[in-house]
Amino acid sequence: MNSKSVFKLALLHLIYLLMKVDNEIDFREVKYLERILQEEDISDELLTDFKVQLSKLNDQEIFNRGVKLVGLCTEGERIRVFSILHTMAAADGKFHESELRFLTQIGMFSSNEICIV
Repeated sequence: MNSKSVFKLALLHLIYLLMKVDNEIDFREVKYLERILQEEDISDELLTDFKVQLSKLNDQEIFNRGVKLVGLCTEGERIRVFSILHTMAAADGKFHESELRFLTQIGMFSSNEICIV
């Protein structure tokens, strides 16, 4: 698997979990997801393969796989993942505590660093 695929899969795993962590999926989050799929050039084939994987995994396995994939990304890609996740968390106009907790659980940043961004 090439670096770009690793980045895209890491992003898909973590966006999927982040979108549902506050127990509500807002239409603005869906619109932002559509924009990310286009901007990051995530193919329909990769998205379909990802959806098939989802059906076989529980949330903890999805989380573990996403964190592992992020660990395989370059520093620049990890920063890009975080930036996208941070924007997704705020896409509905609210930054829920559960979203903040999720971002810190990924282990990429502390809660103080997230608040500063």
